[in-house]
Amino acid sequence: MALNDITERFLNTVSWLINERIVQDKKDLAVNLGISTSLMTEITKGRSNIGVVPIKNIVVKYNISAEWLLTGNGSMLKTPTTSEPPCNPVVTPLEDGEKGSMLDTINTQAHIIKDLTAKIATLESRLGQNEA
Repeated sequence: MALNDITERFLNTVSWLINERIVQDKKDLAVNLGISTSLMTEITKGRSNIGVVPIKNIVVKYNISAEWLLTGNGSMLKTPTTSEPPCNPVVTPLEDGEKGSMLDTINTQAHIIKDLTAKIATLESRLGQNEA
C-alpha cells in the first residue's frame, strides 16, 4: 500500500517529535494520540493510512499545523496568530518601602530553598542506602 501525502506528513511529524525528544518513542506517541501501538506500527510500516483521531490529537497536543498536515501548505508548526497579544510585561517602578519588603521575601524564600535542597539531598542519600 502506498502512503498518502497526509500519512507521509504525519510520519515526518512522528520522526520530528521523537528526534526533538518531545515524545520518547512511537509507543509513547500512540498512547498520547489515543491509538493502539499496533495501529501506530501499521501506519509506520505503510500498511495503514492515518485516521481522523490521531490527526486531531497530534494537531491539538503538539502544536502541529492542521493546514500543513492536511494540505502540505505552510510550515509544520503552528505560528501564533496576530490576534494573540504580544508578551510585553508592564514594569512599574517600586516604591522604596516595596523594595525592602520584596528583598525580605526573596531572602526568606532563598533560605527555604536552601533548607529544602539539603533535606532532599539527605532523603536521596537515605534512599540510596536503603536500595543497597
